[in-house]
Formats: sequence, structure tokens, C-alpha cells
Amino acid sequence: MTTYKVDDLAERGHQPLMRWLLPVIRNGGTITYGEVKRRLEKLLGIPIIFSVHIGHVAGLLMHRIQEVQPDAPLINSLVVRGEGLPGYGAGPFFAERYGRPRYAKYNKLPIAERRSVFSRASDEIYAFDDWNEIYERVFGKKPPRKQEYPEGTERDGRSPDGHGGWGGEGKLHKNLKTWVKANPAIVDPSMVGCRAEDEVRLLSGDSVDVCYFAPGQITVIEVKSRKSNELDLQRGIYQCIKYREVMKAQHSQRKVRVDSLLVTEEELTRDLMREAKRHKVPVFVAPLKRK
Repeated sequence: MTTYKVDDLAERGHQPLMRWLLPVIRNGGTITYGEVKRRLEKLLGIPIIFSVHIGHVAGLLMHRIQEVQPDAPLINSLVVRGEGLPGYGAGPFFAERYGRPRYAKYNKLPIAERRSVFSRASDEIYAFDDWNEIYERVFGKKPPRKQEYPEGTERDGRSPDGHGGWGGEGKLHKNLKTWVKANPAIVDPSMVGCRAEDEVRLLSGDSVDVCYFAPGQITVIEVKSRKSNELDLQRGIYQCIKYREVMKAQHSQRKVRVDSLLVTEEELTRDLMREAKRHKVPVFVAPLKRK
């Protein structure tokens, strides 16, 4: 027996849902029905929420957004089921936005077509820069500065980025990371006009120094300043491999290419270059004197 009404759940839940979606968009990810259900149960004090009702929360959020900006990307499609794709409730939104009535029965489409539609919608969401402004227009206040991430219950003594005892970020590393974020056209010319973000969290718990997001393409970047020694640079190669594969797994239901890139301030040794090439990790050497 339910302890809530679905309409009331949607009304009370759509604002926190958008608040949770903002860091999801920043990180180029999705959020599951189950995760939203657990958060709303805790936030609203409801013992059990049925996952199927989360679609109503996402749908109301999209309707409220369309009231202030009718052509806004379909943020509700980032709320996904366990298979990593939106639920049937996203279908009417897809049908209207793309002028394809058959999309209204999204869950009945062939899997390849569902992935294609989802890829198109999510590319639009990730490329859109005005989500904070949309939040303010819909809810009458700015979104909270502190982003809310899902937290596990295990305490393993490691920091949120999974690196534990590596220590804090040095000035040289931070400066290089800032430059990489600001200069995608120099670092990776294929990503001109992309959206660049730093400290992008992966579902593995790691944080990627910088990510470039463009339609159908993501580049994950590990930064190693001139203070890095050979061991640091080798570790950077394997961090690129890990981040690339985790990001691929996170986007397995989308048509998206995921590349990795190691950015350094010093040339790698011949042996390290061979190692990087063997694992298909490109290396970009940033100029030491940068504007």
C-alpha cells in the first residue's frame, strides 16, 4: 500500500530531482530511477517509493522547464532505468521534439533506435550551457553551489576521487589543468567548441582532471605538470586507460566515441612513449610559456 499520492510525489520531488541532475549533466552522466527513489525516500520521509513513479517526477520537471523555455533539451531523459535507457514516459517528449510520432512508444522501438534517440537527446543536454539559469527561472532561486553526489556506505579511508594518500593538488598541476580546460582548440582540435569541465566524477569514484564534451564525442584528460617524475607519468598513462574505459561503460547505451589524452609539460621518455602508443593513449606536450 502506498504512503503517498503520485501527483504529490511529483510536485514535491521535481525540484530536488533537477538539483541532483545538475552535477550529473556536468559530469556527462545519468541518474537511475533507483537512485532517485532512494534519495526521495530519505528527503521526503517516505518509507517506500515505487521506482515506476519516478517517471512522473521527471515528466513534471520537464513540463515545468518547457513552461519557461519550450525548446530546452529533454533533461528528463537522463533519468534512466537499470538498462541505462530512459523509461517509456520519455517517449511523448521525444515524439514532440523530433517530430516522429512513433517515438511516443519509445519502449517499443528496436534497441538500436532507442540508443540512437537517447544519444541525440543526451548530446543536446550536455552541450546546453544554461541549466543554472533554467533552474533559477523555474524555481525562483539559484541552484545550491554545493553539488550533491550519491554516497556509498562503505568507509575505506580514501578520498572522493579514489586517490587516497596522493596528497593535495599542487599549484603547477592546478595551473596546467586550468589551461587545458580553457584551451580545447589547442589541446584537441577535434573538440573545437566543446564544453569543457574539470574534476569530472566517474561512477568508479575517480575524478578526471578535465573532460571535453562534444556531440557524439568525449575526451578524458589526465594532466601531469613538469613536477611529475617518470613514475607519475607512467601512472598518468594508466589513469587515462582506466578513465577511458569507465567513461565508455557509463555511455554504453549511447552512440559516443570516448578518447583519452595525457597532457604533460615535458616530453616522455622513449620507453614511456612506446607504452602510451601500445595502449592508444595520445600525449600532448603543453608549452611551458602559456598565455
